Amino acid sequence: PTYAGPGREPEMDLALAEIRIGLFIPTEGPREQEGQGILRGAQQAIQEANERGGYRGKPFTLVVRSDSQPWGRATNDLVKMIYEEAVVAIMTSSDRGASHLAEQVATKAQVPVLTFSNDPSLTQTNIPWIYRFAGDDSAQVKILAQYLFERRRLRNVFVLAVSPANNPAIGGTVAALKRLASLAGASVSLLPAMSGEAGDWEDVVSAVSRARPGAIVLWASAARSATMLRRLRHAKVSGELVVVTQDDPTILLENKDGFAEGVTMLWKAVPHSDTVSQGRSGHLGATADMGGRTAYDAVRVLLAGIDKAGPNRARLRDELARIHF
Repeated sequence: PTYAGPGREPEMDLALAEIRIGLFIPTEGPREQEGQGILRGAQQAIQEANERGGYRGKPFTLVVRSDSQPWGRATNDLVKMIYEEAVVAIMTSSDRGASHLAEQVATKAQVPVLTFSNDPSLTQTNIPWIYRFAGDDSAQVKILAQYLFERRRLRNVFVLAVSPANNPAIGGTVAALKRLASLAGASVSLLPAMSGEAGDWEDVVSAVSRARPGAIVLWASAARSATMLRRLRHAKVSGELVVVTQDDPTILLENKDGFAEGVTMLWKAVPHSDTVSQGRSGHLGATADMGGRTAYDAVRVLLAGIDKAGPNRARLRDELARIHF
């Protein structure tokens, strides 16, 4: 979508001694590891840019705020980041709720947002201020269907979605998978709204054991998927195991006790463009550190936009629309 409003005038440039980029990421709790990876990747990109002289002699800096309480303290932190700390853009983690919050606040304040969330509704509303830096669920479900029904030729699949029953993103994605399954002469069954507690789990194991599906797809966070995989292994449930993570899969790829051995994972593509990602990203960590590598590229995209637009939010929004990665 285009933006025809004001804000591109030189007097709207952010007149600071440094160019600030906001990070709205998890800094505590179960997703802290993802946040640490994002921070490492962003810091590396910023360091390299500053070694090259920054933006016309002005250094780039990061303003980090936690998304761990998206409808409490985090809302105030976002407002402060935009109006007091004057960030030129905001980058979010893969968390859907935090990304939607950043979208709402930044749309009101007219600040570009670059998100790692794969929630398709973030960009389906055609808000001109938000950009996605990862494939959304609708793209992932096509790859999943191709793998399950064309490559593996499976005809009976269970999806375990640890998500609220009224989550339209998960519901719509599974519905799309069902349609693709029907075209392939296969069936998909959904067990939604699981809490992961012991009582729920007995019902799940019983249902899966009766159906004996060719594959069991876990559509959840990496941490919850890890818990579910351990329980499936313990219950000795048959069927191929496939994981679609909603965040950084590091916890699964570490596989410390072997629970993920032999599991197929749908991996969100990490974008690498010849014209953007040519820096020293190799030391950011193991391949598992998707957050770090993705953040490294994402910040470089923002910096490429700032190089052309200057410290102006509206002009940066325009440049992000033109950058191909």
